Parts: sequence; structure tokens; C-alpha cells
Amino acid sequence: MVQVSITEPNLTAQQVADILNISYRTVYRMMHSGELPYEKVGGTYRVRCSDLREYRNSVYHNTRISNGRF
Repeated sequence: MVQVSITEPNLTAQQVADILNISYRTVYRMMHSGELPYEKVGGTYRVRCSDLREYRNSVYHNTRISNGRF
């Protein structure tokens, strides 16, 4: 019997940078500071889609609160 599991896609630092509209160097800084979770696969850094989604939601939520909007 073969068991197949579906894994969520991982994004490269450049893909994350493109999505967030920031430089890939900023993405690396965010990774190494702990602001953005990542895993190292081979020689590349990867970010899970769910982690990026959570990061974007938290940034959006914090921005709205700091601007006085709820």
C-alpha cells in the first residue's frame, strides 16, 4: 500500500519578495530576525504559504489597529 500525503507549497525568498513587494534581501532579514518563519531545504530558504499568509494577516491587522481603524 502506498500512502500519499499532500504538502503545501513552499516559496523561495524571491517569490515572497514579489508577493510582498519588497526586496529579497529584506525577506532574508525578516527570516533571520525571526519575523518570518522559514526552513532551509538544500541550499535554499523556503517559506510555507501558510506562514506567509499568517504574516500578511498579522501585518494587516496591526496596521489597521495602529491607524485607529478596526
